[in-house]
Amino acid sequence: MTDTDERLRVFVSYTSSLKEEPGILREKISTDFFNPFFYDSSSLPAGNKKPAEHCLEMIEKSQAFLGLLGAEYGSLFPPPDGEVSACEWEFKAASDPARAIEIRMFECVPPEKITDPKQKVFVDSVRALRWCRPFDTVDVINWLYAWRDAYFKRRAQEQAHVLRWLHRHLLPLAVGAALLVGASVLTALILSVSQALLLTILGVECLVIVLCIILLLSQMGGPDERDD
Repeated sequence: MTDTDERLRVFVSYTSSLKEEPGILREKISTDFFNPFFYDSSSLPAGNKKPAEHCLEMIEKSQAFLGLLGAEYGSLFPPPDGEVSACEWEFKAASDPARAIEIRMFECVPPEKITDPKQKVFVDSVRALRWCRPFDTVDVINWLYAWRDAYFKRRAQEQAHVLRWLHRHLLPLAVGAALLVGASVLTALILSVSQALLLTILGVECLVIVLCIILLLSQMGGPDERDD
């Protein structure tokens, strides 16, 4: 995902025993709107970066976390002496309150078909903490697009809030600064200060005036002054 890539990053977590569901999602959500990341051995970068470091880095770069829960608990992570499965490790990492990431979990098998005790405990804990429902391709795709629309709407609202703040506070400050610099220039002329100092004051005044013009232009056609 490059710096100019506008697609949303989706981290897909699943155990290696699941084949069909990850394959379906890999095909369906690798589009112009989403950039999914499926963590497996082939996704490891070259070099000395440890699997846990790379996995955590990709979670931090993602805006959404999509977990697929199967019947098996899976291998322990991080190797070689991990204490929880890779899926549970990824889920806990994504659930860190410090991370602003949307989490959705889908059950690929009915609860009664989970025979692995560790997986049953994990799935029960997920149900208690997070939104979780049976896996359905259409349901997953619908959620992704609804979440994407809400994500960009929220981001637009945040940008509009910043613009309103600029309109309300920076413009008066810039106008006040321009008046203050103008008064300083007048005082300098009356007191006959050196030419170098006068040129410096004039340069600062020009910069402030340019800022005022930019802010005035930004008000034209910009968001209104009313709060939502």
